[in-house]
Amino acid sequence: MKKSISVILCLSLVLCSLFSIGSVAFAAEAPTAKSLLDVKTDGVFYDTITYTVYLKAGVNTAGAVVEAVYDPNVLEVVSAGQAQNSPISGYYTPGAKYDRNDMYNIGYIGFNDYKNGSKDTAFMQFTFKVKGTARPVTSVYFYCNQFSSDSQPQNEISGVGQEAFYTWTGTTLSTTHVTGATMFEGGVTVEWEPTIGATGYVVYKVINDSWTEIARTTDCLYVDYDVVNNTNYQYTVRAYNETGLNSSFEQGVSICYLLAPSLLWLSPSGNNVMASWPAMEGITTYRLYRRAVYENGDRGEWIDVGTTDKTSYVDSTATLLHWNNHEYSVCSVSGNNESPKYTLAQIRTNTRPNVTLSLGGDNVWHCYTNGLLNKDYRGLVEYGGSWYYVENGAVDWSYTGFVEYDSEKYYVLNGYLDWNITTLVCYDGVWYYVENGCINTNITTLCYYNGEWYYVENGVVNWDYTGLVEYGGVWYHVVNGYLDWRVTTLTYYDGYWYYVENGAVNWNATTLCFYNGDWYYVQSGIVDWNYTGLVEYNNTWYYVVNSFLDWGVTTITFYNGDWYYVENGEVNWSEKTLCYYAGDWYYVENGVVNWNYTGLVEYNGTWYYVVNGFLDWSITTLTYYNGDWYYIENGAINWGSDTLCYYVDGWYYVKNGMVAFDYTGTVMYNGESVEVVNGYATV
Repeated sequence: MKKSISVILCLSLVLCSLFSIGSVAFAAEAPTAKSLLDVKTDGVFYDTITYTVYLKAGVNTAGAVVEAVYDPNVLEVVSAGQAQNSPISGYYTPGAKYDRNDMYNIGYIGFNDYKNGSKDTAFMQFTFKVKGTARPVTSVYFYCNQFSSDSQPQNEISGVGQEAFYTWTGTTLSTTHVTGATMFEGGVTVEWEPTIGATGYVVYKVINDSWTEIARTTDCLYVDYDVVNNTNYQYTVRAYNETGLNSSFEQGVSICYLLAPSLLWLSPSGNNVMASWPAMEGITTYRLYRRAVYENGDRGEWIDVGTTDKTSYVDSTATLLHWNNHEYSVCSVSGNNESPKYTLAQIRTNTRPNVTLSLGGDNVWHCYTNGLLNKDYRGLVEYGGSWYYVENGAVDWSYTGFVEYDSEKYYVLNGYLDWNITTLVCYDGVWYYVENGCINTNITTLCYYNGEWYYVENGVVNWDYTGLVEYGGVWYHVVNGYLDWRVTTLTYYDGYWYYVENGAVNWNATTLCFYNGDWYYVQSGIVDWNYTGLVEYNNTWYYVVNSFLDWGVTTITFYNGDWYYVENGEVNWSEKTLCYYAGDWYYVENGVVNWNYTGLVEYNGTWYYVVNGFLDWSITTLTYYNGDWYYIENGAINWGSDTLCYYVDGWYYVKNGMVAFDYTGTVMYNGESVEVVNGYATV
């Protein structure tokens, strides 16, 4: 229903009064009437939480005022107002906050006749942000007053809904780092680094301008098949574990998904190759690639042939090359984005020409092609079982570097290709692995060079790699492409955390290792997440929970036949105290539970009676300690008792928790007068 401005102002004033009245009542005791509301939330996301308030099915109301009561020390209001797609119009009082017992409330007035809806209807929405980085325990309370008419609100609380906000316990999981997203024909693969202590991951994707959960997995990758051609996507990942801990977010990765043409046709065009393909909807630019295909099935590197806005392209360079077969691929291009090379086709081109060397009268080795002097030739030439580098038609004895031949790169030293050389060579800022004179792009290994070891991946030193590498039966730890013999750390590999000592995995190590601010238990070179118990390290005994050294734990634990007292994560050998464990109290002496001790123990100002190291709450007796006899009632000295107590051979008079041996007289016990002589009673 439409409301005039005067009515809105009136209701705003009413709202303020309702908040004040409701606040007092709520502080005393939450209303218990049947709720008109239902409150739902999807939980915390990027440190914000949104509650949607629903009017329940069957409700009849001309209007309603809804209060959301929260703790301002924990939460701050981001927004409040009408729920998305709500059929109910409303008036929000922005910033309407009213002090209430160190809490605040915000309000929303809804105007519309709501008649017996068949299902819950979204009404209002409140969004809060968590202050700071902690995850406290707090609640947001919702309740409402409904109106029976347009002008006269009923000052009665007709219902209450309560929603627990969020519960956070334990330490924080580190932010999960998304390493990249790659496309393939039919989907996008998202990958991320493992988060220590995580048992699973939540994958998010931006949908309709907001982060949306799309999957949960225990792997460190996810394949998204719900993609559309020439569309940008953004992904991020959050880790979690079984204790309820969740990591924070990062912005993640973005990718433009592109499909290439599904068909590629090749045909001779004179001495050239004509490539053609069907048009792709929404794609205006294409890029053609070519690579060599050898007789043994091996393939060379992709060569960028050219870019076009047409659906065909003539390759005029293929006939100049020295192999028999070529393989082509065409990619879709959108801005700086390019599709993978999905579509492949092959064609046979010209055969290799006959190239040789001959020593001329000028004492220079010249190049001949098919018997004719070729002053334009540049490349490798085989002669007499050896290979030489030719430039401008003659052997160049001054050249040292790489030469490409049949899509392979060979290392030439002073004009000569040395097949016996295996080393690292720097070229244009990149370090290549040369094996038997040629760059080996298929090898991943460690290579010794100038006194150091380097990590080679696909024929190139990978300066970005940090992790494990197996070489000669030993697993080494590489840091930024370099084997650092000084490093001692933990490193993740293939689902496990390994202990690296002096640059290599130490399979014999059983110890504690400090990593990223915490200590972890290593057994036989691997972090043992199943171990809970004591670990000796540097002559000190520490308590490990699921391989993690918890400095906050105080308990007793069984180890090697004895029960030890752990205080703040390590065994306290000097302590004499009581320790609570598994529902009972035990007497600890010099760091170990003393099962032989029976007597009194002082703890937090109270004296307790221990029997064989165990505090027995059921016992009532007398006990001797430091020259006096004390009265034990339900396991502790009762200093206020005035009674008779039977012990061993008779009855004794207890006053103020001690046997009164200086007392002679009469006392009342069970309604009768009893004679006492020097503390001993005749009953």
